[in-house]
Amino acid sequence: MTWFIFQILSGGLVCKLEACVDPMSTLKALHLYRSQTMFRILRNTERQLLRLYSTQYKVLHDAELKEFSLSNGKEKAVLQYKQLTPSSIELEHTIVPENLQGKGLGKLLAEAALEYALDRQLKVKVSCEFVQKYLEKNPKSEFKSILAK
Repeated sequence: MTWFIFQILSGGLVCKLEACVDPMSTLKALHLYRSQTMFRILRNTERQLLRLYSTQYKVLHDAELKEFSLSNGKEKAVLQYKQLTPSSIELEHTIVPENLQGKGLGKLLAEAALEYALDRQLKVKVSCEFVQKYLEKNPKSEFKSILAK
């Protein structure tokens, strides 16, 4: 039996891997371990970057236009709603420009709109598919209490 020591540069991690004398088995084991570890490191890094990226945006509420929005200076992501009654709103649809998609901006808009309704004790009708999917993936009990039946 032979011991191999290798370093995964991006994680600064030094690992020992026991391998048999056969060089091909050693290479296969090394490649498998390295790719699994790199995948975990990259996945965690991606999550951290998305969190950092989404915290750079501030959601704005425009009561006149009846929308929640955020902007990168060039383009604007928007969640539009309609006031149904003084005590209820309808979340109609979310628009996120293509190059801003996948960065958690729609989620920020949905959370802002739901928090707005929660703070004002408004009932919420959800027509927007994105917000419906968000609520399915993130079933927070406080949001359930404001959803219109």
